[in-house]
Amino acid sequence: MPEQFQAVEVADFKPEQVECFALNWFTAMARTPEQGMALKNHFMEKLRESPQTAELAVTPVLLSLTCWIFDDHKCLPQKRSDLYRDGVDLLLQQWDEGRGISRDSGCDRYRQFTTEERKRLLSYVAVRKFEQSENFVLFEEAELCGYIAEHLQIAVEESRAVLRAIAEQHGLLIERAHEIWSFSHLTFQEYLVAKWFCDQADWKNLATHIIESHWKEVFLLASELLPDKTDLLRAFRYAVDSLLKNDRDLQIFLEKVYIKSKSVCEKFESDSISNLLLKVRAFYFAINRNDVLDLDSNHSYSSNKNYLGFDNILNSGEVPLDCAIDYEFALLLYNAYCIAANPAFINAYSYDHVVKLFLQGYEKLSRYPIDPEYKRAFRKIKNSLPSFSFEDWDGFKDWGVKEGKVWADGLRELIISYRNIRHSLHFLGEEQWKLLEKYYEANNLLMNCLNNCGVVNNKLRKEIEETLLLPIAEIEKRKRQSSD
Repeated sequence: MPEQFQAVEVADFKPEQVECFALNWFTAMARTPEQGMALKNHFMEKLRESPQTAELAVTPVLLSLTCWIFDDHKCLPQKRSDLYRDGVDLLLQQWDEGRGISRDSGCDRYRQFTTEERKRLLSYVAVRKFEQSENFVLFEEAELCGYIAEHLQIAVEESRAVLRAIAEQHGLLIERAHEIWSFSHLTFQEYLVAKWFCDQADWKNLATHIIESHWKEVFLLASELLPDKTDLLRAFRYAVDSLLKNDRDLQIFLEKVYIKSKSVCEKFESDSISNLLLKVRAFYFAINRNDVLDLDSNHSYSSNKNYLGFDNILNSGEVPLDCAIDYEFALLLYNAYCIAANPAFINAYSYDHVVKLFLQGYEKLSRYPIDPEYKRAFRKIKNSLPSFSFEDWDGFKDWGVKEGKVWADGLRELIISYRNIRHSLHFLGEEQWKLLEKYYEANNLLMNCLNNCGVVNNKLRKEIEETLLLPIAEIEKRKRQSSD
C-alpha cells in the first residue's frame, strides 16, 4: 500500500447508529423528510423481524446494501444468501442506472454479457482466489486478469478491459492500491464462491475445505442456496468422518467417548434416546478431549456453553445423573492438577482459592450416590492433600511441585476406573491435538449447516445426527446393518 495512505478498519455500528444511518439513507432517497422517516421506521421494523439480516447490518457496507435492497423491494430477505443474491443482482444491473450514468464506451465484449454470465465470471474469479489458503482476498492485477482470461478464453490484454469495465460499472471489484484488487466486501466473494460450487454441484471438492476456517461462511451459504441439500450434506458428513479415519489413537478416543455416552443413555426410555444420545456424546467429547477442562469462571452449571449447537446437557430439563456426577469429577480433577501446577502459582491466594474449590467439589460429590468402595478411595485421596495455610504456603507450593502430579495422577486413575472418563491423552502429539480440534469444529460446522438448511428430510437428519462423533468402526458397522 502506498505510504501516503493509512489503512483503517471501520467499527461495527451500534443500534442507534444503525437507525441514524437508515434515517439519513431514506431521507436522501425520499421526496420529503416525512416520507424518509416513514421508510426508516418501516425498515427498522422489518430489520427487527429478521435477526440474521440485523446481525449483518451492523457492518456499514452491508447496512447500505440492506437499505438499498429494502428501498428496491420494500421488504428484506429472510436468508443471508437471498440478501447477498439481491445485493449482487443490484450491483450488476442497477449500479450505473442508480447513479444516472450511461456508458457508450468501454469493453464491448463485457457489455454483451447477461447478468448470469457476469455472475459466472465473478464466481470463477472468486473461487480461484479463495482456494489459496494464505492470501484468499487480495489479487495482484496480473493474477486477476489471468483468471478472467482463463475463464473467458481470451488474451490477457483483453481481460484488462473486462476488469476495468467490471470495476467501473458495478463496484464489486475495486482497486485497493496500485494494481492490488479485491472484492468490495468479503461477503460478496463468499457468496460467489458458494454459488460456484452449487452451480457446479461439485460437493466433493467443496468438502475438501471443511477444516479451513475461512471457508466456514461458504459452507453455510451453500447449505442455504440449494433446494435439495441431500448430496451436499452427505458429502460434508463423509469429509468430516474421514478426518480421523487413519489415526488409531484418536479412533480409540472416539470409541471411549461412544462407549461412555451409550452406557449413560441406556438407562433412558427409547422415545427420547436418539436426541439425547447425541447431546450426551457431544458432552463427553468435550469433557474428555483436554487435560484441562474448559469451564466458566464460577465453575457451576450456569455456563451457557454449548456443544455442536446443543445447550450444555447440564442446563437441559432432563439432566442425566451420570452427566452431573461426571462433570463434578472432571472439575475435581481439573482443580487437582491446578494444585499440582508446575511452574507453581506465584502467590498464596491462588493456592488458597484452588484448594477451596477442590474441597468444595469433594463435599459436593460426597452427596451423590457413589459406590462405598470408591467413596473410601476418594476420601483417602482427599485426606492425603496437605492442609493449606498462608503462614506456610511455600511448603504447600513445594509439595505441589514435587509430589502433586503423582497425587493428581492417582486421582485420575481412580476416576478412570470408576467413571470411565478423563483418560490421559498425554501421548498425543501437537499435530494430533490440532487435528482433534479441527475435527470438532468440522462437526460443529456440519451441525450448523444442517440447522441452517431449513426443511431437511427427517431420514437424512437422523442419519447425520446419529453418526456425529462416532468412531469409524461404528459408522461402518451401521452402514452394513442398514444395507442388510
